[in-house]
Amino acid sequence: MTREDIIRELKNHTNNVANLSQKLGKSVAAIENDLEHIRTSIRNDKSLKLLIQPASCKLCDYQFQNDKIKLPTKCPACKKEKIKPASFKIIKK
Repeated sequence: MTREDIIRELKNHTNNVANLSQKLGKSVAAIENDLEHIRTSIRNDKSLKLLIQPASCKLCDYQFQNDKIKLPTKCPACKKEKIKPASFKIIKK
C-alpha cells in the first residue's frame, strides 16, 4: 500500500491510525510515518487540507495538541491511559 492509498482513504472517510493500519495492512508505525510525510506534502498543495481531530482522554476529556499524529500513552491531567486516538480527514480547500 502506498501513501496515495492513505490519501484516497482519508479523502473518503475520517480515520485514525489503528483503522488505517488494519484497512491497509501496514504497521501502526508505518502509517504514522506516512501521515507525517502526507502532512508535509499537503502543506505544499494549496487545494487540499489535512484535518486533525486531536487525541483526547476518555476519562477527563483532556485535549492533546492538535498537531500530534502519534497516539499519546498517558493523559497528563489524570495520569490514566484511556486515550481516544486522533482522527484524520483530507478535504479540498
